Amino acid sequence: MDTNLLADILEDTLGPTLIACVLGGILYGIFTLQTYFYYQTFSKDTWPLKLLTSFVWSLVPFHRFDVRTLETVHMGLIIGSLYNIAVLDAKNLFKMMIMPYSFIASVFVTASLFLVLSLFMVYRINKLSQTGLIAWICAPLSIVRSAFVVTLGVLTLEGSRNFPRFVTHHRQILIISMGMGAFTDVLLSGCMVYLLWGKQKGSNFSTTTRKIEKLIIFTIETGCVTGLLSLINMICLVTMPDEWIWLAIHMIVPKGVVLNNLSDMGC
Repeated sequence: MDTNLLADILEDTLGPTLIACVLGGILYGIFTLQTYFYYQTFSKDTWPLKLLTSFVWSLVPFHRFDVRTLETVHMGLIIGSLYNIAVLDAKNLFKMMIMPYSFIASVFVTASLFLVLSLFMVYRINKLSQTGLIAWICAPLSIVRSAFVVTLGVLTLEGSRNFPRFVTHHRQILIISMGMGAFTDVLLSGCMVYLLWGKQKGSNFSTTTRKIEKLIIFTIETGCVTGLLSLINMICLVTMPDEWIWLAIHMIVPKGVVLNNLSDMGC
């Protein structure tokens, strides 16, 4: 194969994913620091909340319950996938287009992250609201979003692991999944902001008001970021399906969701 052609292909495929992997590593370091600050600052929080924070950060409990989980596993699978594509299959362009099983596994981990964190956000919305109506609306959307991601993982296992072929055959499901992600993130953040704003209006204490204001700002910023990332991801897939920019953004979106929840928790 012509060297210039190969360089162009690698620039459009490995280039974006390499950048995403580096950014993901940076965000993972931020999450780790946030988790540490959370345990130092909110040591009196209930054990279920502490376990949830640990579960999101890593995966299988070994000597005690709070050993870290999902985010660590997701980062490891992404790094393993990139190593497989860029190093082990570097001499064969066809093999480079094949999804490693570690990448497919990361899809299921992503679905778990979306489900756990979205339902936790729904739980907090339910606690803030006077009725459970908002929660009953948001919960099914969170479940459907994760179900679409799981569906993509199953389709990958049952069909072709070739990236271009998979995108061609299942582009509509990918687009719906990304659209659901953007809508769900914006809806959950919007509900949280609305309820916090109501609490702020009813508070007569300046300290409490300032804390709620910070939470509102965090929720708006992080919620908009994750929703915007999902929207950009969908646009890139529609306009540039042969380039892996959409895949790179897809690798970053779960970390935005984690950042959203940890920020709202005051980490």
